[in-house]
Amino acid sequence: MEPFEYFMIKAFFFITLGMIILYSQPTYAASQSLSSIERAYIMDQFSECWVPLLGIKKSEQLSIKVEIMLDRTGYVSNYKILTESPPGVDPKLFKAALGRVIMALENKACRTLRHVPSQEKYDGDKGWWRMELNFDYSKFF
Repeated sequence: MEPFEYFMIKAFFFITLGMIILYSQPTYAASQSLSSIERAYIMDQFSECWVPLLGIKKSEQLSIKVEIMLDRTGYVSNYKILTESPPGVDPKLFKAALGRVIMALENKACRTLRHVPSQEKYDGDKGWWRMELNFDYSKFF
């Protein structure tokens, strides 16, 4: 498959997905959480900005969880690292990997969500104002 064809198929998929999310906005209870598609879409956006370290040992043990806090416009106003250096992983390597995650979170291209979820889902315990992201090396390699 030619690179342009691959690009067009991927673009069509994301445009279609975006249209489904935009044009099918049912009413939600304030405590309803995001759908799995909405969560995957948000993680995909951050994955585009994440440049993981290559050739690391024990990558299956390296997973960095981050809690992000968003304002109503979808801007990442704050974040908190939830993962500590796992046993058996060199602390310097973990610090370098963590630096890559922070770079993704602070990247201007990803700092604001391109497709902001419904405002009805913003508030409450399950609202999108706060969510966890998992940057998992074992799934990348």
